[in-house]
Amino acid sequence: MRTVTCPGCGVAVAIGYPRCPKCHAALPQPARSRRATARDELLTGGTSVEPSGGYRGLALIGVVVLGLIVAVVVMTRRGGDRGGARAPSDDRDDRADRADDRTGGTRADDVDDLPELPPATQTGGGAAAADPLAGAIRDLSEALRTERLWSKVSHDGTEIVVESSLCGDTAMHEVLAQQVAPLHDAGARSLRCQEPHGGLVFETDL
Repeated sequence: MRTVTCPGCGVAVAIGYPRCPKCHAALPQPARSRRATARDELLTGGTSVEPSGGYRGLALIGVVVLGLIVAVVVMTRRGGDRGGARAPSDDRDDRADRADDRTGGTRADDVDDLPELPPATQTGGGAAAADPLAGAIRDLSEALRTERLWSKVSHDGTEIVVESSLCGDTAMHEVLAQQVAPLHDAGARSLRCQEPHGGLVFETDL
């Protein structure tokens, strides 16, 4: 280990201590060697290499250019998305796609090609032709079919029963709200919406 002699007490002290541990006198520090620069090496005839700062500058320029390209691409795509207004039919098709995904069904491209819904049935007994709710149930079934909310509509006495996997859909609540008055006028007094397997989602008075 290299040492330096303390000028105050003469004790050998390892290099690195600013003061003598014994008498606390300031210790002389060895001169630091200065790193030769590229200019010094050229002047002394040595071989020098290009400072690394040049490469870092080129790399920084490349990163900035790449960032500008990415920003232009992102802004172009966003502008294209905002440029075209969504038609109401697009929202309806998106809602139908989500409904098909939840029910596992296949979405038809044309309303005319959609499968016919089963006719409304009466669970409480009696002939459907003599049932005053038959017309209101038929209108409700048609409204749900138009919105692609596949459901089976029936009634049990004065209670309307809607069986569908889309009972929680916002569009379902909107259609049912529009049909409350006709159903009430036809004699219905309550409505429940349940899953096809029978799980109740909600029930309300009309």
